[in-house]
Amino acid sequence: MHGRAIASAEGIKLKVNYPEWAQYIKTLFSLAPLKPIHLVLDLSAGTGSLSSILTSWGYELFCFDFSLGMLNIAKRKFEKQNLPGTFVRGDFRKIPFKETSFDAVISTFDSLNNVLDPNELLDIFVQVKKILKSGGPFIFDLNTEWSLKIEWNDFTRVEETANTITIWKSRYLNSISYLFFTLFVKIDEEKAIYKKNINSVQGTWL
Repeated sequence: MHGRAIASAEGIKLKVNYPEWAQYIKTLFSLAPLKPIHLVLDLSAGTGSLSSILTSWGYELFCFDFSLGMLNIAKRKFEKQNLPGTFVRGDFRKIPFKETSFDAVISTFDSLNNVLDPNELLDIFVQVKKILKSGGPFIFDLNTEWSLKIEWNDFTRVEETANTITIWKSRYLNSISYLFFTLFVKIDEEKAIYKKNINSVQGTWL
């Protein structure tokens, strides 16, 4: 994904209530056996919107993501707010950190749904357990088969920002989930000309 599209994706995600998510995660931290929680690995940090909030609350964040472009946006976001942070590019199927490195690990916004092989998913859980200190939580969310069938099947959503228009279409058929994502990025303000980008994702429920 090129810089313009990444920046546009950041604009699309503005509708996510990041402070509410951060407060939810903070509450879950308070319920963990390990006290206190300080050093946190965000396993799919993206553009750092969630991690930056947690950092502003006093947590120390390692932002880990496969997309260098998104990590660069995250780094600039931290710098703009004068927040400390560590940014590491990598594949969460091969976590590069030492054992018992972190107090907590988070992976939000259905990032683990990108792992379709159940053996790979299990291996990620094993790796996370190794890098967590005893009693430290692994907080993640996933779309379940029920959600794909009931909430997302035959679903269409249109969102508009100052520079983008996005159309999300999802379908669930014969145990296969389909997501069609169309992004229109404004490339000429005066003439209101948009560039069209189309992406599709297909996943089998195992």
